[in-house]
Amino acid sequence: MSQATTYDVLLTGQLNADREQVVAELAKLFKKTVEQVEQLLEKAPVVIKKQQEADKAHLYQKRLQAIGAVVELKENKVPLHEQWSLESTETEHKRTGRAEFASRDVEPESASSVVPSPVPSAGAPEASEDVYATPASSEVQRDYSSGLTMKMSLGAIYFSFKGRINRKTFWLLYVLPMLLAGVIIGVVTFFNIFAGVILAAIGAIPYIWISFAVAFKRLHDVNMSGWWYGGLSLASFAFGAISAFNPTFASFQFLFSIAGFAIFIINGFIAGTQGENRYGYPQE
Repeated sequence: MSQATTYDVLLTGQLNADREQVVAELAKLFKKTVEQVEQLLEKAPVVIKKQQEADKAHLYQKRLQAIGAVVELKENKVPLHEQWSLESTETEHKRTGRAEFASRDVEPESASSVVPSPVPSAGAPEASEDVYATPASSEVQRDYSSGLTMKMSLGAIYFSFKGRINRKTFWLLYVLPMLLAGVIIGVVTFFNIFAGVILAAIGAIPYIWISFAVAFKRLHDVNMSGWWYGGLSLASFAFGAISAFNPTFASFQFLFSIAGFAIFIINGFIAGTQGENRYGYPQE
């Protein structure tokens, strides 16, 4: 017997980016408050769209994953004779109303929101109401023509190890501020050595964290693991400490310097991969 395949769009509750940022973006997309989105994530996994055709289901998945939410598609196979019927049964009356037979299954392209199918989906709890608004037609077109991108807050850029950042962000929001900070510390030290040392010590820990976070995400942009930078930095530190007691190991520092310079070239000058890679979508 012929079957029609549809998909339920399942919000797993897992997030691939800064939680505060993702929740805020979901709230705007779902037209809900932040508190409502948090409650929805607590109930996850939850079905937010039911009985969608493949192209629409994958569009929802891409749009949500571009924000940073992990989404799965659950396949449903419904016999055609159950999906389409000319018999005006009491069940159909409850589903669509007597004057609106099967109207809830129709999704005009120009509509600003999609009404969910009333057929329940087994295997996962469903949202109490439709929480997902279809992107405007122009936005849908942009998704296909120019590729999906992901916004990233300033806090996520400096403190998160997830996601991707581009070369522009690397230079303007990391290299330039660090150079300015170095100049400021240098000027302070020139006039007061003690104050300069204290200022440098205070900034050391944030600097190390930010350097790792930025380098990880920049390497992610070219589809490389951030641990190329992390492992190199830790190894360099370890060999540096050992060489203080055993000068034989000092020669390795030159090799680490070359590797570090290579990573800087990648971070500063190599363009990220087009579209989605294993670390997510490119930065907007």
